[in-house]
Parts: sequence; structure tokens; C-alpha cells
Amino acid sequence: MLEALREVRWPCNMVVVTSDKCYQNKEWVWGYRENDRLFGDEPHSASKSIAENLVHSYYNTYFKRCDLQRVCSCRAGNVIGGGDWSEKRIIPDCVRAWNNGRPIELRSPEATRPWSYVLDVVSGYLNAAEALRSGRANGESYNFGPDHSGETKVVDLVSRFWRKYTASGDRPLLKTPSSSLPQHENTRRRLSSDKAHTELTWRPLVSLEEAVEYTARWY
Repeated sequence: MLEALREVRWPCNMVVVTSDKCYQNKEWVWGYRENDRLFGDEPHSASKSIAENLVHSYYNTYFKRCDLQRVCSCRAGNVIGGGDWSEKRIIPDCVRAWNNGRPIELRSPEATRPWSYVLDVVSGYLNAAEALRSGRANGESYNFGPDHSGETKVVDLVSRFWRKYTASGDRPLLKTPSSSLPQHENTRRRLSSDKAHTELTWRPLVSLEEAVEYTARWY
């Protein structure tokens, strides 16, 4: 895609979406910022770091002084919302398991993640695209994450979703993980969205409780 952008001969802007996994895992209690080190400690995270490095290299080589093509990268946390049926995604996996009367196995139930509603994140991407179109943001990176109230453990998110999805006061159908966490999987993840707040005037509008409710309603 970056190579295709380089060969375009008319104005064209590209927003490349990676994720918060691009940052080197430090288990920090504060949010990762856009200038923190990119270094994935396991294959999935490494792929995100590599994508960010490619964007950076193409920007510096081809797009930095170009008026036709512009590029930026966006890094979101864990996104939930209707329409997702991907494998190994927490909400779709819950729906598939519970619809078949099976418990959901949580790989890392005590891990804390920044949960964002899909439309909040998409609005951030669109803000970044608009900034590119107006001549700003070329070569920049932006984090899009929730405020601190949107950060909670995986098991807590699943419990909230169970209550909204099933309208039940019973305990959710959960299964004890059959194996330990992968060696490099982080237990805490937090994003700082201060740059997006300042430069793109973006802020999340949907609370975690609302995000879970909207998501459950869709499914």
C-alpha cells in the first residue's frame, strides 16, 4: 500500500492503522506516548512495530517534502463494537461460545487493557485523515485510547458484557485457562491520547459502560 501510494500521481492521503501493541512492553502504570520506543516482544506486537517503521521510512524517503501524497499512523487500544466476527477477539469469541452453551476461555483474564468503542476510534482516524488533507499531520503518529475509566481487566469486561448480553444476574460462563500466559504478553496496557487531544481536538465520547451496552445490543 505504501509503495502504491508512492506511485500515485494525484493528491492522496493514507492513514495506516496499527495498534498499541507496537510499543515495547514496559508494564508501565502510565500511558505510552507516540515517541516511546517501538519494539514488539512477541510476533503479533512485532508486526505492528514493523508496520510503524515502514510508515516512518516511507515518510522520510518519499513523502516528507511531497505535496501530493501524505501519510500518518494511528494506534488504538482494544476496540469493541458491533460487526466484529473475527477469530480470537474477546467479544465475538464470547458470543460464539455462549450461543452454543459453552464457557469462554480467557487467555489472560487479569490483564488490564484500554477498551474503546469502535465509533470513537473511527472518529479519531477520520480526524487524522482530515488533518492530512489540510496539510497537517504528515509523518505524524497518534494514539486513540479511552480515558482511565475505560481501562479494566479482561474478566471484568467479559462480566459486564455477559450481564448486558444475557440480561442475567448469574455468573458468566467462564473457563479457567488451560495454559499460562505467553512469555511476553503484557499484563497492563495504557495509552496516552494527549497528542490527539491537542493536535486533532479529539476525545472519546462513549463510556465503557455505554460501549458494552451498545455492543451487546448489536449482537
